[in-house]
Amino acid sequence: MSGQYELEREFHAKMVEVSQAERAAGRNPVRFEKMLAELGGVGTAKRLLQPRRAPHQGFTALKQRRRPELTVEYWVVRAPWNALFTKDELDCARRRLTEFESTSPAPRSSSIKS
Repeated sequence: MSGQYELEREFHAKMVEVSQAERAAGRNPVRFEKMLAELGGVGTAKRLLQPRRAPHQGFTALKQRRRPELTVEYWVVRAPWNALFTKDELDCARRRLTEFESTSPAPRSSSIKS
């Protein structure tokens, strides 16, 4: 199994974990889960991080709930998964997270582990 393939599998597993944590936090991420099933974790992240695209509905809802650790953007910029994404995708994720942090109070603690 290649390192790239394994990294993609790990990222997908993390996105499934994020989806489960969203449900536990009271959200119903049906669209996100559908995208995960159709595109996989990396494909879903790449679709949501298209630079010209406005932040997705889930990001906006999680921003209102002060839960950055439940966003795709939060995990995309972290090693080792950041190696799966282009500079433009990483820049988009960082820009959204910077906006998140500048307009939201400190996040609550989470059960998701880095």
